[in-house]
Amino acid sequence: MSRIDLSNEYLRAAVTYNLGYRDLKALARNALQYSFLPGESLWQRYDRLEIAEACAGTLPPSPAPSSTCAAFLASSERAREQWRLEAELAAFEALDWTP
Repeated sequence: MSRIDLSNEYLRAAVTYNLGYRDLKALARNALQYSFLPGESLWQRYDRLEIAEACAGTLPPSPAPSSTCAAFLASSERAREQWRLEAELAAFEALDWTP
């Protein structure tokens, strides 16, 4: 675990095990879902990616969570990190990759 570069680990997973973007996205989500971070999950049903009731309708790329969702995120480090990941994934997926 020491001196690893997570970006290179994702590259290695893609090249060595022929993982696609969806697989890598699932790995990133799993890393937070099953982490030791305190608090509730952003996902009410993780197997279906159903968002917690407090944040229903405000998943990124929404500009800002609702007040109910913001309170939920403030109470859960795990949910906050999951929200951050979803925002970063949405931003990445919105990029124009055409040459």
